[in-house]
Amino acid sequence: METIDMQIEAVVRKAIAEEVNKLRTVRIVEDRWLNKEEASRYLGVSTSTFDRFRSDPNFPAGRKLGAATNSRVVWKMSELDAWMETRPEVKEDRCTTQC
Repeated sequence: METIDMQIEAVVRKAIAEEVNKLRTVRIVEDRWLNKEEASRYLGVSTSTFDRFRSDPNFPAGRKLGAATNSRVVWKMSELDAWMETRPEVKEDRCTTQC
């Protein structure tokens, strides 16, 4: 015989699973290609910081959209997210008194 606690737990588990599936679906729908300016904004950094990030050997390789040397390069949002997850979290605010 199920107790009320077991019934509540089953309902909560089902609701959580449904929400997780919604988030996964939204993530797939929103995954798109970003140019340098968009990718910088998405990561919340300047384009010069983004360029420094690109020197990290683990940073996602961009995709060129043409054969010319000045072709636009784009990055996939999900690849940027995955890279960010590998970055250490900053524990303290580097800005002290003069920001």
